[in-house]
Amino acid sequence: MARIQAQRMIIGLWLLLAMLLASALLVAKSNAQSMQAISNPWALRTGRATHYDPTVGMGNCSLPVPSDLLVAAINTSDYGLADYCGASVTVNGPRGSVTVKIIDRCPGCVVGGIDLSPQAFERIAALEAGNVPITWQLISVPNLGGQLIYNYKEGSSQWWAGVQVRNHRNAIAKFEFRNPQGVFQAVERAHYNYFLVPGGMGTGPFTFRITDVYGNVVTDSNIPLRAEGDVAGNQQFPYVANPSSTNTPTPLATLTPTRTNTPTPAATTLPPTKTLIPASATPTLVPTMAPPSPTATQNGISAWQAYTSYSVGSLVRHNGLNYRCIQAHTSLPGWEPQIVPALWQPI
Repeated sequence: MARIQAQRMIIGLWLLLAMLLASALLVAKSNAQSMQAISNPWALRTGRATHYDPTVGMGNCSLPVPSDLLVAAINTSDYGLADYCGASVTVNGPRGSVTVKIIDRCPGCVVGGIDLSPQAFERIAALEAGNVPITWQLISVPNLGGQLIYNYKEGSSQWWAGVQVRNHRNAIAKFEFRNPQGVFQAVERAHYNYFLVPGGMGTGPFTFRITDVYGNVVTDSNIPLRAEGDVAGNQQFPYVANPSSTNTPTPLATLTPTRTNTPTPAATTLPPTKTLIPASATPTLVPTMAPPSPTATQNGISAWQAYTSYSVGSLVRHNGLNYRCIQAHTSLPGWEPQIVPALWQPI
């Protein structure tokens, strides 16, 4: 009898260890997903853009809608654990470009797709087009004013707390608070964009440590506890310039990526159904990439450049070959002539 009881005890211990191991693996998987969702903040993505009304209800990011209504919802695959919430992306379409803040998730969008407000969509295409090809990229907001803001979720107390970071220049990768033992403790992000501490953080004031997707870390001290509402912080992330661009960043309202004096193509030059980039090509900005010198010419033909408006018939030279533009567009990194035959024809 004693032997049977001992065997049952051993089996019970093994079951307990298996449950603990499975739980640890789930936590590790969740943390890994939240840290590597935006693995390459410099990536130039391709997708489709649609439009929706952002003023109907609260978006999945639990963020207020800004007065300029230049906002968007991102596809479920990229949404992850609210990884893009509150961050800004620049979207390039047939008519031009627009910078928007991500405030919601778009369950019906394809991978790489973005659902824009009508105010944002009409900057890149005619509203009646409805669904157009785009490229887009996460950015560090150059002209953001003010410091970080911490919004406490309703019902927060010393025993339970939900904290949301707002007004951040760069996308957030990690949130930590200094616990009573003086150790910074990482907090998991909920799908509705609050960092939740089920056991609470204490009575405060607190010291928060926030890491952005570029690796910058800010430490914000003397943050009081609130049952609900905003608390102004004392820090802000630095602006991070795109490593592939040597140009000065333009304000959010600028339609072209880098030069306000460059005319954008007319809406009729790129039909909404025409895809600018072949489905097999996913251009990515490489940190060491730099645009060719604008003065480099051979036989009167200028070298191809990114962020340049080309009209039908324009001639360029790239990698020793000459090309003729067959569709008007504003070039972007990754749209080199040999990559996008829909735009360039070798001559």
